[in-house]
Amino acid sequence: MTYENPNAIDVVLEKILLDMIITPKYMKEYLKKIDLKGNERVMEFGCGAGNCSRWLAKNLNGGSLTCVDVSEFWMEKAKKRLNRFSNVEFFLGDINKDFNSNKKFDLIFIHQVIHDIARGERQEIIDSLVGILSENGRIFIGEPINEDHGMPLKEIRGLMENSGMKENDYFFNKVMLIGNSYLGIYEKNNINK
Repeated sequence: MTYENPNAIDVVLEKILLDMIITPKYMKEYLKKIDLKGNERVMEFGCGAGNCSRWLAKNLNGGSLTCVDVSEFWMEKAKKRLNRFSNVEFFLGDINKDFNSNKKFDLIFIHQVIHDIARGERQEIIDSLVGILSENGRIFIGEPINEDHGMPLKEIRGLMENSGMKENDYFFNKVMLIGNSYLGIYEKNNINK
């Protein structure tokens, strides 16, 4: 079993726990912290099955959402889940190799993704994402910070700072099945790297 080819248990857990229980609870909290105006261009990096995407799309009246993922299986789930939204587009592929767009984003939403990327590739991914942020763009990042599953808080902050991002706000929460999580809101630092 891999992320791109999940087993039946992962599919059931995604539908029951994430879609119906966990995501609604936390997305309400996240949306308050993000403070979307509704007209933003938003990218969700690592959209998976679109659990968070649906909440983002609902709050973008006049704005748009680009869902990005490397898994064809999960992208198909996201497309079905979001088919009623006309303000959503999808990109399947590697953000560093395949994403060719002149579009700039006001917000990039990253939830429970970076810790699953090989450590040696993380900085390049974050740098690429920062490169497609608008001048006053922000990144919302939520990652588990447990020793057995996740990544150290110092590493998350280091990745963001090395890309020229400044932590504007942060909070911690404990998520069912995931454990302790760090959630940070970053903005582009006006000082060049």
